[in-house]
Amino acid sequence: MRILVLAHAFPYPPNDGHVGPIYHFLKHLATRIEMTMLTIRPEDEAAWRKGREIFTGWGMHVEAVAWRRLSKFARGLACLRDGRPWPNRFYSPELTRLTEAELARGGYDGVLSWGIMSAQHLPRRRLGIGHVLMGRDCLSLAHRRRHEAHPSIREWLQWKKIAAMERALFGRADRVFAVSPIDADAMRELAPNTDIGVLPTGVDAEAFRPAPEREEAGVVLFSGVMDFAPNEDAAIWAAREIWPIVMREEPEARLELAGRSPTPEVMALDDLPGVTVTGPVERMEDEIARAAVVISPLRQGTGIKNKVMEGAFMAKAMVVTPLSLDGLPLTAGRDCIVEADPRRFASAIVGLLNNPNERIRLGESAREAIEEGYSAEKLALRLAPVFEELRNKNKMQVTKDTK
Repeated sequence: MRILVLAHAFPYPPNDGHVGPIYHFLKHLATRIEMTMLTIRPEDEAAWRKGREIFTGWGMHVEAVAWRRLSKFARGLACLRDGRPWPNRFYSPELTRLTEAELARGGYDGVLSWGIMSAQHLPRRRLGIGHVLMGRDCLSLAHRRRHEAHPSIREWLQWKKIAAMERALFGRADRVFAVSPIDADAMRELAPNTDIGVLPTGVDAEAFRPAPEREEAGVVLFSGVMDFAPNEDAAIWAAREIWPIVMREEPEARLELAGRSPTPEVMALDDLPGVTVTGPVERMEDEIARAAVVISPLRQGTGIKNKVMEGAFMAKAMVVTPLSLDGLPLTAGRDCIVEADPRRFASAIVGLLNNPNERIRLGESAREAIEEGYSAEKLALRLAPVFEELRNKNKMQVTKDTK
């Protein structure tokens, strides 16, 4: 079986919650399926060479287009010109042309697209071969929640634009997978005639293993892509409202905000006492290993949180907000501490920093709760039969149409 994979973000290095799951899924799918990946070439030449070498070693063929810098206005015009009535900063006319040419060349049994920002580069029709869209989290739901919490014309327009985009792209796919039941329900409201199921992204159990010997006293970690609005909000809230309370009790403690693309507002947090903004890191599992406590102070967003799954796989004691547990089989008090108030959140961090036995208990419980059902290898291999099913369905339809 031969599958065309569409990923608008080159999935290497796998050091954040966006590209990491793609990398780990492809790693395990490559043992079962022949794949060609179309993507956008990263500006980091070393990352491009190393990533392509790894993917080629897995037996994948990789083709990429250069990212052409355009003004916001010019990129919006490109979207509209190419029949995509939802201007966005991720659209690449060059990737659309490459995708059309590759599909015209033929020989594929199916298409796998990673999120709507990748799927928008496919032709504006059903493909005639099975198309599986990894919808991940429902982006319009996140914008709707943000608008409902803080009403604004800008957020309302963004919500409606993304909803229209999801409605169209989900409707063209043969199968859509969301990362959680909440996201799947929201997607079904947008595309009631599409087969929409739940398939979490999972964690690479081989990479994210407990390493208690590497833990460093006083280190508290929050990780994520730092220009993603929910992560930016969480980082600012943690550093400005939670961390000063922690510092009064634990002046030697250190809050590390780890992840690529920190905004100017996040970078400014590096000037605060006891706060370090790392920027991109080579291996997120190394940062998690060093942490005594992992936190997820998210107040916005949808989907399941890779940062929480990764912390659980590495048996870390975690303090999280209620939103951070959406879609995950973790229980407050048994597997982690859940708080929404900044003072109580800070008190929980301080308590764990001073109680190594409780850190061990929570970490082991969290790992036990999640490792069996959220292994990237097991989840990825559930995709292979889906493509077989869609291929057989299309063959039957072709036979029927020729009679």
